[in-house]
Amino acid sequence: RTVGRSRRGGSWSKPRLRLLGAILATVAGTANADPLIEVGNAGDLPGTAQSSAGVAPFGTPLDYISGTVANDSDQDMFAIYISDPVNFSATTSNPETTIDDTMLYLFDENGLGVLANDDTSDSDFRSRLQPGALSAGQEGVYYIAVSLLFTSPLSASGDVFDLAELEATTLTIGANGAGSGDPINGWDVFAFTGPGDYRIDLTGATFIEGPAPNVPSLGPAVGLVLTLLLAACGAMALRRQAA
Repeated sequence: RTVGRSRRGGSWSKPRLRLLGAILATVAGTANADPLIEVGNAGDLPGTAQSSAGVAPFGTPLDYISGTVANDSDQDMFAIYISDPVNFSATTSNPETTIDDTMLYLFDENGLGVLANDDTSDSDFRSRLQPGALSAGQEGVYYIAVSLLFTSPLSASGDVFDLAELEATTLTIGANGAGSGDPINGWDVFAFTGPGDYRIDLTGATFIEGPAPNVPSLGPAVGLVLTLLLAACGAMALRRQAA
């Protein structure tokens, strides 16, 4: 089937229109980018974290992050912007998370620990950073990390969070370990549960400003070629319709 007039009359088929739409979306950057999907293997420290910058325009709500903890020693960290700190929340408690027991950590732009949670409830061992844990005026760039149970962040002076307290509560706690005054520089790995997929559902977060170092982008030359191609395709379509 064709759209509009028959092929003999010169109109474009649905596959051709779909292709044209895909090219337009690529050039204009209009593809849906509300989620942030792990590319390759996200790093586990601020210097290697996967950034949300450039994946969508600055200020676009970031609905969720999805990826995979590949093995027992893998932790994934992502750079996000918290635009609504009072209502900020993050949780792995959803059907898409196949890891039985996760841990969630939040760090500020300098790598200092801010928040952590182990279990959502006594019966749900996936994690939740509860809304209200941050205050108004705390907007900015943060790093959110997901790990397996009993894997916790370290700094030069020790544990960033008190793991015993973290394990003893379902509440969101602040950075209270001996190493909380220094930025994260490693992980104490003691994975007690198996690897798997995760989805971190977010509220109060957006994509951050700047280019995306981990997401391929089109160069100016490629963009120009696609623009010229679109112009040529449009002219051809008009000539065929006029025939």
